[in-house]
Amino acid sequence: MERRDRPSDLLFTQTDISPTFTNGQNINEMVEQIRRNPQLAESFQPLEIAPDKINLRWYCNDNRRLYMFRALERANCITHVRTKVGRIRPKSKKAGNRIKVRNGITLMH
Repeated sequence: MERRDRPSDLLFTQTDISPTFTNGQNINEMVEQIRRNPQLAESFQPLEIAPDKINLRWYCNDNRRLYMFRALERANCITHVRTKVGRIRPKSKKAGNRIKVRNGITLMH
């Protein structure tokens, strides 16, 4: 079932991410493209999220896209994103509210 959630309400499952998507597109460049054309945000697949029963928060398995959407929310370009409930993948013990872009610039998110 598809839902809509605020990116800032979702937690990361990792502490760092690659600066590019699997197709080679730079994440921060994509943030800038969507800032210029917010409708592009709807072209992405829904984020896969899963509840953590211990702290009653939602974790997102799609860390690069979550980072991108959180940066866009902070820039007031989007408010909600499409999500779908799935199973949580293994997460880092330091997973949570912040993430770092490896070998690149980390935007405010």
